[in-house]
Amino acid sequence: MIYPTVAEVQSAPLALLLQWAEKLPAPQTDVEKTVRRRIDARLKDTSAFSREEVSAIVHAQDSELGAKWDRVMGLFDQIVAKVGGVQK
Repeated sequence: MIYPTVAEVQSAPLALLLQWAEKLPAPQTDVEKTVRRRIDARLKDTSAFSREEVSAIVHAQDSELGAKWDRVMGLFDQIVAKVGGVQK
């Protein structure tokens, strides 16, 4: 697998970032190390991904886990509604 560019990493959807994180070989050059750090940083920045993107990945990986995810998000929505917020 060929390393993406920094620009590609910055605009990549969650699914692609996860694929790169899993399948790219260990970085050998300074550029590859920078790209790998950017991938890791984007994955750590949960605000970079929509709830829908995360949900799609969870459901694609495991339907049982997807059902649990839906339950947790439903409970979260109930809590947010009770405290008066509407953030998704």
